[in-house]
Amino acid sequence: MSQNIPQKPIEISEFFDERADTYEGHMKESLAFFSKFYDLISSPIVKTNELIFILDLGCGTGLELEAIFARAPNALITGVDLSEKMLSRLRDKYERFMSQIKLIKGSFEQALRKEQEYNYILSVMALHHLLPSQKYNLYEKVRNSLKSEGKYIEGAYVVSRRKEREFLSAHHEVVEKYRLSQNKIYHIDVPCSVETQIELLSQASFRNVRTIWKKRQAAIFVAEAR
Repeated sequence: MSQNIPQKPIEISEFFDERADTYEGHMKESLAFFSKFYDLISSPIVKTNELIFILDLGCGTGLELEAIFARAPNALITGVDLSEKMLSRLRDKYERFMSQIKLIKGSFEQALRKEQEYNYILSVMALHHLLPSQKYNLYEKVRNSLKSEGKYIEGAYVVSRRKEREFLSAHHEVVEKYRLSQNKIYHIDVPCSVETQIELLSQASFRNVRTIWKKRQAAIFVAEAR
């Protein structure tokens, strides 16, 4: 791997600020079954007209929100992202829903401070820049922030066990080569396998962890808080 170390990675906020205008087009081209994937992300949410609370970690431009509002039109959604330009695109797209959307530019932990606050927490194609240990720590906070009957939904970029090991090895080499800060998030892909994803959620004490859809390198996972 050492001969193929890429250029020094940039921080995740800068990376997505630079690509906010082209992000959705990129996702449509690169993600197999794009429409199906984003429709199914909302499928674990029970259809309701009641007030429910949803947290979207790494909400980006809000590709998943249309399907969510179709199932829960009165939902209050908190979206968290590090990229101001991605959040700006979301505001423009969902102007008519902004009375129901609260946006936070910052870390995921900022929205995970209260216990049993949300009915649903989801994250879509946003966590494959975190190491397994970082994901585990996040999952514990997510579970604690869900109501007793709450569910966590994740749409993830997944790879084989072998590829998972290769990505982790490459990540280690990049961090060492450029002496990257442990306190910052960089645009370095470290996707998990389906097996590791399920293991991490189970270790974080989620119940009934399952994969509800998988095609090529995209999968959707659902887990119950208690």
